[in-house]
Amino acid sequence: MRNVFGRKYNVHTKFDLKGSTVARVASEKEKNKEVPTLKDNDFLEMNEKLNLPEETRRQLLEMLADDTAWLSKMHLMDYSLLLGIHDCERAAEEAAKRPVEHVSEESGDELCPTPPDSPLPSTGAFPPISGGPDLDDEYYAIASHPDAPKKLIYFIGLVDILTYYGVKKRTATAAKTVKYGSDAENISTVKPDQAGLLFMLS
Repeated sequence: MRNVFGRKYNVHTKFDLKGSTVARVASEKEKNKEVPTLKDNDFLEMNEKLNLPEETRRQLLEMLADDTAWLSKMHLMDYSLLLGIHDCERAAEEAAKRPVEHVSEESGDELCPTPPDSPLPSTGAFPPISGGPDLDDEYYAIASHPDAPKKLIYFIGLVDILTYYGVKKRTATAAKTVKYGSDAENISTVKPDQAGLLFMLS
């Protein structure tokens, strides 16, 4: 099984997204970590947007629609969209601050952006972007739009998908519906036929 996050580029920000807004915020303990796993409400509060080329965005949404439809058909519903963000400018600043003796050839590859004129491989799930970073072997990586204000690399994948929607989940759904009332449609423990819509509506 592939790791969603890359090997060459360290992740500066990460999110676990379900398309739900009820009880979907990282705890204070989690936020105190060096790289916390943030959730849906944190994503919305930070006003995060995926700044992608139009064709790449279309491909991504198409893939998510297909994958979530299949998961719903199989009654697998306890999944999340894992999003990691590598900030190229921040990585370059971090590398520049490192003592020379601690900057190995390997760590330099992890932190330093590829020069704009470097050739780009096409081994990932999405086509390379001219002038973008080297995403060789980074299957889940997507470079931000060339004209984006910040040069970012996104790592995107569906995770934790092996929970069958059975008696326990039905009970959890009923309990959350009682607790949250009119917000029931936004809870993350939902019926399989709703689960496939979470990412499309978020």
